[in-house]
Parts: sequence; structure tokens; C-alpha cells
Amino acid sequence: YSVVHQCVSELQSESRDRDTLMRQLSLLHELQWCKCAALCMTAMAHLKFGESEEADRLAMELQRHQVESGLKPNDIRKESYITKLPEDSDWAWRFCLPCDSPPRFPFLPEFTQTLFTARLSQPLSSHLYVNFRCLSWSLQAELLRNRAPAIAFDHWIEQLLGDPDLEELLTLAHYSDCREHVELSLQQMEMIEKERRVAMETQDEEKIGWVRQKLERLDAAAGVLKVESQSGGRKMKAESD
Repeated sequence: YSVVHQCVSELQSESRDRDTLMRQLSLLHELQWCKCAALCMTAMAHLKFGESEEADRLAMELQRHQVESGLKPNDIRKESYITKLPEDSDWAWRFCLPCDSPPRFPFLPEFTQTLFTARLSQPLSSHLYVNFRCLSWSLQAELLRNRAPAIAFDHWIEQLLGDPDLEELLTLAHYSDCREHVELSLQQMEMIEKERRVAMETQDEEKIGWVRQKLERLDAAAGVLKVESQSGGRKMKAESD
């Protein structure tokens, strides 16, 4: 946990000390249970230092990597439960880190930056929430945009069936233009809001509002296409008559 915190802090700093950061990240790579976090932050480090080809290579490795889903906080606290997991299980990919100001990652794609959620409205419990699984999805989508295979949205949805958070649902809605995907994201986000699973802040309401607007745009576009299709059909019928 402390090494993850140090790496996230170092990635935000103006320091150009690449070697120190890479040494810290190498410690995480030795721990299989936080492999996704290590891969994501190493890709971020390469982007910070202008090494785009190395970042792309790690994004491809993230495509092949699978994290352990469905674990509850109480499960993780039980050493007996953790020891029953396969040795290669990657279960540490959601972190709440100390934070007192908005995060800064200007070297990341604009949307990817929004996935680092600083919750600062309650000073005594302010923190930076990082979900490395959805960060991994975003890095893959951004860095491998023009490469095959295409984004595996069905695979994302399978992993979201357990306990999705706002960031994961926003990521799905952002990258997919499939109406069903966006509608699913909105429904799940509204459920999180209704059930008060998190202390909703203005930024969370804005995320839900953005997804709602995208769904409206998709519906409007589908309506236009339907009208054009019907108009074209009537025109063809008239010409045949």
C-alpha cells in the first residue's frame, strides 16, 4: 500500500528522477497480487517520460492480464481467505490513498485523468480513489486505439456484474457507442446513487449527467436514422409504382 502511494505521488510530482520511480515500481512487479496496479503505473511512468512505445507494450500486456473479481473488503482482511486464492491472483486493484488536493497527471489522455477521483468534501476522510482495473481499460483503449483486437466490451461487462463503481461504469459509457452499454452504465450509476453506496459529490453527479446526455444523443441519432430509413423506403416504393 505504501509503495503504491509513493508511486502515485511520484507520478504527480514535477521530478524527472526516472530511476527512483522505476525502482519503486519494480518492487510492485514482484507482487503478483497487485500486478495490474504495477503495470498501469509503469505505463504511466513511460508516458510521463515520453516513452510511448514502452507504454504501448505494457497496454498490450494489460490486455492479457486478468484481475480477481468479486472479493469483498472483509474477505481481504481474512488471511485464511487470501491464502486460499491461487498464487497468481491479482486482487489488490482498488485503492484509497491519502490526498488533500486534486490529482495532476497532465501526461495522460484527458479522459484517463478523470478516473483518479479525489474525494475532498469531507476533510477528515478525504482520499484519492484509484481503480486500476478501469484505469487499465482506459489505457488500453487510448494507447491501442488503432490496433487489433478491438475493445472487448463484452469482457468488461462480464467483470462489471459483481460490484461496479462509478469509474468503471463511466469508462464503459465513454468508450462504447452501443446504446445497451450506455443504458446499462446509466442504470447502474443511478442505482449506486439511490443506494448511497458512496457519498455523492458534485463530480459524481456530473459523471451521471454526462452518461445520461450521451444516451439521449444516441437515442436522437437513432431516431434520425429511423426517419431517414422510413423516408427512403417510401421514396423507393413511390418510384417503383
